[in-house]
Amino acid sequence: MPGRCDRWTPVEACRDGLGYAPRPPVQAPLVRSREYSVEPRPPAGQVKPGPLAHATELTLLLIVYVAAARLGLQMGPVSGFATLVWPPTGIALAALLIRGVRLWPAVLVGAVVANVLSGASLPVASGIGIGNTLEALLAALLLRRVVRIHLGLDRLVDVLALVALAAGISTLVSATVGVLALRAGGIVQPGQVVETWRVWWVGDALGDLVVAPFLLTWSGVGALTASPRRALEVAVLAVVAAGVSSFLFLVGPPLDPAPVRQAYIVFPVLIWAAIRFGPRGGTTAILVISVFAIWGTFLDSGPFTSETLGVGLLKLQLFMGVATVTTLVLAAVSAERMEALRAEEEILAIVTHDMKNPLGALRLSARRLLKQPSTELGPDARRQGEFILRCGQRLESLIANVLDAATIRAGHLSLRCAPQDLAALISDAAETLGPLLDEKSQTFRLEAPPAVRVDVDRERILQVLSNLLGNAVKFAPRNGHITATAIVVNGWAQVLISDDGPGIESDKLEQVFEPYWSGESAQGTGLGLSIVRGIVEAHGGTTSVQSQPGVGTTIGFIIPLASGTPSSPELLMPRVLSHRAKHG
Repeated sequence: MPGRCDRWTPVEACRDGLGYAPRPPVQAPLVRSREYSVEPRPPAGQVKPGPLAHATELTLLLIVYVAAARLGLQMGPVSGFATLVWPPTGIALAALLIRGVRLWPAVLVGAVVANVLSGASLPVASGIGIGNTLEALLAALLLRRVVRIHLGLDRLVDVLALVALAAGISTLVSATVGVLALRAGGIVQPGQVVETWRVWWVGDALGDLVVAPFLLTWSGVGALTASPRRALEVAVLAVVAAGVSSFLFLVGPPLDPAPVRQAYIVFPVLIWAAIRFGPRGGTTAILVISVFAIWGTFLDSGPFTSETLGVGLLKLQLFMGVATVTTLVLAAVSAERMEALRAEEEILAIVTHDMKNPLGALRLSARRLLKQPSTELGPDARRQGEFILRCGQRLESLIANVLDAATIRAGHLSLRCAPQDLAALISDAAETLGPLLDEKSQTFRLEAPPAVRVDVDRERILQVLSNLLGNAVKFAPRNGHITATAIVVNGWAQVLISDDGPGIESDKLEQVFEPYWSGESAQGTGLGLSIVRGIVEAHGGTTSVQSQPGVGTTIGFIIPLASGTPSSPELLMPRVLSHRAKHG
């Protein structure tokens, strides 16, 4: 498990290898002075790097930048310098956001060196380097100041800002300055300016969208920890991503018209990575698939093959842009949802824990009060004590329902399943409702086969049955009838709870199992049936409802049979237990 995080721990250091931060990320505050700075304030206990460390960072960034630039210039450059895929843009942006804008000299020198090595004169290379540096500085400034970007890209606003401010706006500077430098140097002719500018701008934008997110989301990775099941899922995802990418972009003859070799078949893989593993999973999948796509296009294979490499890479650009933005948005939304659920659970756990202590003391005091002799406790005081005790029980039930609803929404409901006698479960649940049946003079009838065993969590299914029977008692009229029926259908056990209450309008049936819904005459939170559905679905079953206004309502569910239980209905003769409540 990841180490404990406190308010002074950097957000990225709090993350596990594949999931999300345990609490909403807190952006590092900015240092404000008379001249604005986009340098993030170091966390407590961490100091700025000294001269030697700073020089090392500059050198490493310079080497990586030049190597990436040389690689990018191999990808079908237009006018010799504008390439359709430009990784250094993403590397420069990530470096300035992660380590601070003090690294800008490495970007400037790296761009100049890379372009000189590609045949540009020093003045032209210097102009291009200035444009690239201004682009990275502007992007870092906008992302830090306008949205205070989270490096994990775990908010939708972070992704939208990266797309609009970095990939959309800052890249205009580099493309414009770079093309002007090429034109001033006589490298680009007037008729080539527009095409060169377009290629330059789109290539830089893809660097911000494909390379920068991968580096940003993994910048704070510490010790990678994952359960064996999650590690297995990662391995399967990696194999599937590599396999699908190889099949799509590397296998088969050029211009293969096979309908299955279409670019959109990678989207299920990207969706899987984004939803299950958040921004890190999504950015990694995008980078891997992009590498295969570029490789295949260079080898004249895959769906983006065209008569010229430039046209093929242009098609590839559109695909990479759409796929990247879609994956980043989906991953961010998924991360925000998980964070909201986690925060809700934490808040509910804290609040309910603080409420349970005084409630427990209240109920204990009420019980002690009711144990007083009649000579010391008058009738009115006894009624008040009983009322306090019922209110305490009601509040505890409400707390339990709220916690269960939050646990089910987060998908964290745990079950301890074992074979159980279904008829006995229904009888036990009905037993607790005896006083309520007596109070309303209602009849309860149980029809259940004697040998049906189900593989369930006993306490959770008792909770389901108590909830459904309690609703039936509440809505059935005085002297009404309630029936619980258990049958075997296609290898499943089905339970139906029926009452002769007022029923539910047909247009309201779809809302019955929704959280916080209750009938017009009902009193309560409306969480009961939502919890019922969550528990039943956690067992692999389903719920159902049938109702006719003025006649009654039947709510049912199916759960799995235990192994060894006969699954043929004709072999199971139902037994009937009927209880006529006494008239009070």
